[in-house]
Amino acid sequence: MVYAYCRKDDNHSVQSIEDWAENNSIVIDEFVWDDDAKQKDSYDKRKLGIFLFPKVQKGDILIVSEISCIGRSAIELQRIIDTVFTIKRIRLVCLSINMDVDFANITASESNLLEKFYFAAKLQKAIIHETTKAALAAKRNKGVKMGAASEKYKKHLESKSQEELEYVQIKRGLANNIKNIEKAETQAFIKILREVFNLDEDGSKWNWDIVSTKGDYKNQIIQAMEEFQKTEGVYDKWDFSNYNDRRLHGRLCAYISSVRRSLTTYYSNIRYGEMTLEEYINYKSSTKKLSKEVVRDPQLAKRKRRRSKNYESHTEVTIDTVQLGKIEEETKESQRILSDIFVETNSNEDYNIKVSSPIMDILKVLFTKDVWSYEDVDILCKKRKLMIGSVLEQINDFALETVDDIIIEDDGENIYIMTEYKDLLI
Repeated sequence: MVYAYCRKDDNHSVQSIEDWAENNSIVIDEFVWDDDAKQKDSYDKRKLGIFLFPKVQKGDILIVSEISCIGRSAIELQRIIDTVFTIKRIRLVCLSINMDVDFANITASESNLLEKFYFAAKLQKAIIHETTKAALAAKRNKGVKMGAASEKYKKHLESKSQEELEYVQIKRGLANNIKNIEKAETQAFIKILREVFNLDEDGSKWNWDIVSTKGDYKNQIIQAMEEFQKTEGVYDKWDFSNYNDRRLHGRLCAYISSVRRSLTTYYSNIRYGEMTLEEYINYKSSTKKLSKEVVRDPQLAKRKRRRSKNYESHTEVTIDTVQLGKIEEETKESQRILSDIFVETNSNEDYNIKVSSPIMDILKVLFTKDVWSYEDVDILCKKRKLMIGSVLEQINDFALETVDDIIIEDDGENIYIMTEYKDLLI
């Protein structure tokens, strides 16, 4: 049997394989394409390893246009040669480097050619990487907006209803909160806070206003954490050698904020945990109807009717213009004095949480990967003369206002970023 394999169904690869077969009077029995395969997928996750390799037998021919079709690294290619080609003794033809090796009758001199396979795999991978970068750079220089994935994600969002998007965000947030709360470090910290501040067993009833790191509370928390480090092995990467270390205090404040966000978000959304999408939509629609209904107070209605009758009973109204003028002058004078003292501010109804330019710059950097070490993020903040605890809290407040979910969680050692919200926040 003669097999031809291509990672993509492109005319150039197919034509080159067909030309070689025709010139060598060989008839191709089966073409195999891996259109759905991703570039980073190993061979055992592609049709090459799942479908083709189990079928080939001794004496069969496998034709590929490039060595990268088989393996993208020398290690992977050597593993395929050792476990498939050498054992099954098939003939491999690679057109790009003009190599034709029959593993059924391989000679000592031909075995040296395998080194060229490994080198070719590395070289081809590097060439593909560089050509891709050059092509993207050329498109950017022409003003082409890149980011097909973001456009695809926007279309995906547009196809969903508002309730469905909210439901997915709540479910994802609950899963992340549960995962964080169930960690040994978090469970130990919950015990510490409960004992230090005499908090209720039910975390939903906690008064977070009394949780503080001021005065003796700070040392009590650190001592308890150090004890858990010795007895249960948690907080093993925390350094408690110096209780007065400002870095330790900043890390502790950030960790308290992280645990607080996880617990408050969890208890505020726990009622949605068992709801299906249909139940959630029905619940939201019912709450909207209730919010629109006016709850009438009988006593209030009576007072309004009484005032209305009193107003109607006064048919004549007299106005003291002299007294009214005095009041008007006094009001203007009061306004002038107060305007010199107070600065006018917007009302709460127009208030929207925004982040400063330095914090937005940090957020853009954080979105470049899913996991950061606490130290790296601290360095990013210090370069902009900002405290890490304040930065993380402001970013999460901004995310809660914008997408109704937090995007940063930390365990005291690493900081985890929910990068799926990148297009919605930047």
